[in-house]
Amino acid sequence: MLKVNAHNAGVLQDIKFKQVAVKDFATDLANGVIIANPPYGKRLKDREAAEKIYEEMGQTLRPLSSFSQYYLTSDPQFEKFFGARATKKRKFYNGNLRTDYDQYWANKNKNVNARQKDELWVISDTHLIADSLHDDGQAFLPNAKTSQGKDLYYQRNCS
Repeated sequence: MLKVNAHNAGVLQDIKFKQVAVKDFATDLANGVIIANPPYGKRLKDREAAEKIYEEMGQTLRPLSSFSQYYLTSDPQFEKFFGARATKKRKFYNGNLRTDYDQYWANKNKNVNARQKDELWVISDTHLIADSLHDDGQAFLPNAKTSQGKDLYYQRNCS
């Protein structure tokens, strides 16, 4: 879905997508931005799995202090398991569900080549998402026959 949205926005060729488990995330970039909506509540099979993901996120991503990091979650315990208080926290509502937008602002590394290419990382552990919330790609099938879908297959096979 991210690639379809990027294509619709005209930026598909400007973004490099990767999907990895949080614990396997690695980058050689000096600065960057991480935006994530980690699974929580009904999106997960169990509470302990959510807490484990938050801890892995903290262990892996918290040391990237030159990256601005933004997390959208309805779990009030996110900061505790992530291991750091947010620089700023915004409160939103998705219907009746309170959702926090935790912002961790970067200490940018100024000794970096200004031409550094940005990367967008999609970080997920899909096996932890509740079975009722994924469809093994069935929702994508109608798009696969359109020009957007063909572009996505082309990009996947070229990377």
